[in-house]
Amino acid sequence: TILTLIKRHSDRQLSNMLIENATTYAVVLEGKIKTVRDQLKQISSEDEVVELLLSNDTILAEEWALHYNKYLPNSLGLALLSNDGDILGDPHALRIGLACIHDLQNHHEPHNFNQLPIHNNSPKLKHFDVTSPVYGPNSELLGIVFASFYLTILQDVIDNLVQQGQQLRVIQADGTPVVETTPQTNLDTAHQVTIGGSDWQLELLSTPIDTSSFEKLVVLVSLLIGTIISIIIFMLSRKICGSFLEEIHNIRTGLRKIADGSFDDHFQQPKFIEMSEVLPAIEEVTDLIHRQKQELLKLSQTDELTGLPNRRKFYEELNKMWKLSGRGLDCCLLLIDLDNFKIINDSEGHSVGDIVLQLFANCLNNCRRETDIIGRLGGDEFAVLLPNTQNKAAAAWYHKLTDCFIASQTGHNELSGLTTCTLSCGIICMDPAYQSHFNEVVKNADEALYQAKSAGKNQMIQYELNREPLAEEDKEPGPLSFLPVNSGIKCNATFKPDN
Repeated sequence: TILTLIKRHSDRQLSNMLIENATTYAVVLEGKIKTVRDQLKQISSEDEVVELLLSNDTILAEEWALHYNKYLPNSLGLALLSNDGDILGDPHALRIGLACIHDLQNHHEPHNFNQLPIHNNSPKLKHFDVTSPVYGPNSELLGIVFASFYLTILQDVIDNLVQQGQQLRVIQADGTPVVETTPQTNLDTAHQVTIGGSDWQLELLSTPIDTSSFEKLVVLVSLLIGTIISIIIFMLSRKICGSFLEEIHNIRTGLRKIADGSFDDHFQQPKFIEMSEVLPAIEEVTDLIHRQKQELLKLSQTDELTGLPNRRKFYEELNKMWKLSGRGLDCCLLLIDLDNFKIINDSEGHSVGDIVLQLFANCLNNCRRETDIIGRLGGDEFAVLLPNTQNKAAAAWYHKLTDCFIASQTGHNELSGLTTCTLSCGIICMDPAYQSHFNEVVKNADEALYQAKSAGKNQMIQYELNREPLAEEDKEPGPLSFLPVNSGIKCNATFKPDN
């Protein structure tokens, strides 16, 4: 019975090892193939390639391919093909053989970019072909990029992977070998795995485990000490398993705390040495997960272009400030829109428009106090919260910001100076006694901004509240409730930068 179990265990272990090794080897080869495909995909996405296929200039396309092929590692040939399947250039000069041309003609319509044709007729020029589509500005297929790579890059990979007593073979769907390691004798156990990103199979062969040398010894030892071992195992297994399961439970509890964010950064001290070696790795992963969560949270709350808080983050801060204003904190909300920004975008391009937005973001950062909150709501609209600030101080802050913004545009080398952006601003001071929700504050400030734009731009208009306290039933509206614009609230108090 023991010998039978050993044999079955050996066979099972060998099979599991083959499956694991073959899967690992296939992943490595898949990564190598992906690297080659990514190189070709990068080439196919370049503007120069698109222009060459649009122009259909065979001379320029051939010159480009000959030049670029020098910088493509392990590449035998490189070429561009039009959407009709024509090679742009001389196939002989581009090192494209007749077999490659034949495959391209057979598989050109429709394209099968997952296939990796093999050509090994010439021992010194054994290679496989890779193709990648090229799409135009309107996502139409313009043609393909074709490259052939020496099979030695795959041969080097499997030679480094293979272990003693093993043989690796990469074969095509029909069983034709692509590359293989040095053949060995007595290899009768095999396992095949599909290599991702191709139509190839990885075949791993290995020698079986020989158990004949210790069969007699196993019988003798098992007869002598089998009973003693059985008793010891029975007595100790329950104790050991109980302690080990307790350690597993502690780790599981810690991982659950990691998932819900309540982990205190410390696992209980383990009783087993094996567990103490595992815990540092788990704690390292825990710290990494925490840092990644913080980074993702920061990215979700930051405007990519300007680095300012985005609309979502600003509204969170506005809600907090709204609650503080109910306790007597003076706070002004400014909605700012860049005048003439669309003209700059249309006349000088979006890249120049991005520079203007970044200049304004720098001015906001330079003018803000430590307690001020700034943000980009979208497009050319920005918002500012000025705590402990009343109307006159807010107007002075607006003038300072305007002067900084105009000066930064005037001295910038990449701006033509033909059009200068000014600032239109709507301001309102928060007062929960007369405003039912912080969304209403935003709506009122936006109304003031609209008045500033309608009145000629380049000015700040304050939104004055109708000093009639809200009725009790209006003090707690829903999150999207607003007072009507014609509710007796009016806009006045215009501040221009030149006043």
